[in-house]
Amino acid sequence: ELRGRGFSVDEPVQSTIWRGRDHPITFALRALEGTPLGAHTATLTLWVEGLPVGRFSFAIELGAASTQPAQTEVKAYRRAFASYCRADQDVVFRCLQLRDQLPYEVFLDVWDIRSGEDWAARLEAELDRCDVFLLFWSKAASESEWVGKESEVAAKRQTDSGRPDVLPYALEAPFPAPPSALAHLH
Repeated sequence: ELRGRGFSVDEPVQSTIWRGRDHPITFALRALEGTPLGAHTATLTLWVEGLPVGRFSFAIELGAASTQPAQTEVKAYRRAFASYCRADQDVVFRCLQLRDQLPYEVFLDVWDIRSGEDWAARLEAELDRCDVFLLFWSKAASESEWVGKESEVAAKRQTDSGRPDVLPYALEAPFPAPPSALAHLH
């Protein structure tokens, strides 16, 4: 999935089957009217079986040809935090049933917090450790106090340190309005 502020992307979501060798995928980007000249960032998020595994960010120079090499950042996720509402737990569990086959760990409170453990402290610690915040979003989640709190913490940490990546995962359509802290995401 390719996204970039100030650009529209023809077919932003594409898929391929890995067969052990490189396989090119081409994206066409168009600058939106009013997008200023200069450097802009685009981000390609890689998904496997519906869950993100990493991202590749790169610079796009709009305007005169640049003599500087493009800046890139590649990030393979190591630890995910799954934020969801209890009312949605059955569908979230189905989404995460393959978590043991992912190339990173996924923290899910009901699977990972032990009986008697200080759950609020553990949630805080896991939010500190994660490099991707999976927001399972629905009407019920939009009304959940804890999903709201977790989203605020993730958004603040993203602003302060650039991590975690925050990836909303729509559980229903139409997509409910995101938490105010994450309103800049689409």
